[in-house]
Amino acid sequence: KYQVLMDQVKAYTESFRIYKLRYDAGVLTSVDYIFAKNNLDAATVNMISAKYDYFIDSKILDYYQGKLSFWSFQNLNIIYYNGCSSAIFCLQ
Repeated sequence: KYQVLMDQVKAYTESFRIYKLRYDAGVLTSVDYIFAKNNLDAATVNMISAKYDYFIDSKILDYYQGKLSFWSFQNLNIIYYNGCSSAIFCLQ
């Protein structure tokens, strides 16, 4: 699922790049430009959500397999996505 969403983000990124070029050239309306940007943003959010779901599910599985105690989160890396204040868990 995550790989599919990464491919989707890559495709929407390229699509948005083309839409931006067309919008800057005056060929495209602002509505089409905004739709392309919204598609890219939605795909990015879905990818981040899938990454977070995978992380949480893997930690729950580790906990029930006895590999992780409830309080042992030393290996947890937190990053900030695009400078926003909400933390996103980083899978490494």
